Amino acid sequence: VRYVGYVERILRDQSAYAPAPVQDVCAPEVRFERLTVVGLFTSKMASRLVGRPLIAVVKRPGSQLLGAFAGSLEFSSSGQPSHAWDLSKCIAAAGDLGVFVLDWGADTAPKKEELELVVSKGSVPSHASGLFSFWVHTAFLQDLHSVKLSALELDEACKKPDLFSTSGSVTLVIAQQGLP
Repeated sequence: VRYVGYVERILRDQSAYAPAPVQDVCAPEVRFERLTVVGLFTSKMASRLVGRPLIAVVKRPGSQLLGAFAGSLEFSSSGQPSHAWDLSKCIAAAGDLGVFVLDWGADTAPKKEELELVVSKGSVPSHASGLFSFWVHTAFLQDLHSVKLSALELDEACKKPDLFSTSGSVTLVIAQQGLP
């Protein structure tokens, strides 16, 4: 649904109504700063995930990983399960970018070297399992400092209402735009 809005924005910005050519969209480089999950999981899912190692992975289409970051879900002061991953060490990139959150699948958090190996190999270990993901195109992040998504806008989560709460959210904070 987000992409339908993006296409509408392109057509409106270019005044491309009726049969008219549409110009290519400029995709500026962006750097992500933080990914925050608040109240996204139902109590059933949260009880399974709280305290377990989770990783957030940023990638381009295909298999090129731009960064992998460790964390774990904890209960916030409001009683909602939440976590914020620091993505500031992720390299700047342009175009389509995917953000994936996975259960690491082990009882101990991955070491820095393990995450570096995940990025260099371009794949996650078989013991890790995907929880949810989403894609953004940097052309549509211009003039934005963050993007907030509900479970209905997340791949995998939108299909599992018994595990993901529609009142929760994921927020992607953008650190810098238009890098040289």
